[in-house]
Amino acid sequence: MLNKLAPNALLEPPERPKATPARPAPTDGVRIRGVDDLLVRFARCCNPLPGDPIVGFITRGRGLTVHARDCLTVAKSVLDRERLIDVEWDVAEPGKRPVRIAVYIGQDRPGLLSEITGAISARNGNITKAEVTVTDDRRGINNFVIEVADVRQLQDIIAAIREVRDVINVERVRGCSARRRAGPPIVTRRQFESLVEKALRRLPRRFKDKIENIAVVVEDWADDETLADVGIEPPDTLYGLYRGIDLTRRDSGYGNVLPDTITIYQGPIEEDCADEAEMAELVRDTVVHELGHYFGLDDETMEHIEGSEP
Repeated sequence: MLNKLAPNALLEPPERPKATPARPAPTDGVRIRGVDDLLVRFARCCNPLPGDPIVGFITRGRGLTVHARDCLTVAKSVLDRERLIDVEWDVAEPGKRPVRIAVYIGQDRPGLLSEITGAISARNGNITKAEVTVTDDRRGINNFVIEVADVRQLQDIIAAIREVRDVINVERVRGCSARRRAGPPIVTRRQFESLVEKALRRLPRRFKDKIENIAVVVEDWADDETLADVGIEPPDTLYGLYRGIDLTRRDSGYGNVLPDTITIYQGPIEEDCADEAEMAELVRDTVVHELGHYFGLDDETMEHIEGSEP
């Protein structure tokens, strides 16, 4: 059971959670110096496009995942920095990449959707998915997934849509919190909890023996209040969150307190992984990262722990 680290504690969801997020697909268009024949995937937490500054992350046995350099997953040191490598776009192999945009409508009217899609098509964007929502007061938001060649084409499309009457804003949507998996989950909740339990069992014993009065729980997604508490704005979201009194702040007066909590969020982890094997790796990295906060460790020290074997 997940509460084995705090056997007397109730596993009640914590009031609030802390940070992290890539369901990649095999693709071309990225050059890695000195490396050939490596499976390349693009992180869905940031969904980089040609023209975005990028960095590569070498996964354990699953090739390379490409992130935007300003991706929250990279910036928050969720990833082991020893496995980050320099990569660049291969302009000799142009291709189309999907990107999500949100179009905000000030006043819905007949023909408006046609004008928006016409602006996209006129700039050679290919619409692969569209979701239209209109409120009772005739305002609305249209979400599109479009295929583009690079950031410049996306910027041209956004500029064209902004010229359409009654469109009040257009923005690129990055990250996974703005969407929820529409299809069936990759794993059940119990199967996901088993991945978390396995990650806990694989911790180095020298750390596992020092863990006490802490409960590990699984939730679907971090809610808006939680994201606001930790200073994260959607579409960015969290993989995991530690809340409590870390070991460096526990003195002789510590006791008779509720357990610390580590929350692991199934939704974004599942959304950003292609299969269960990739999910298990991300769960382990997230568990180790959040336990690092419990130990009061800095990011550099946590990186060494993440790469260590039990």
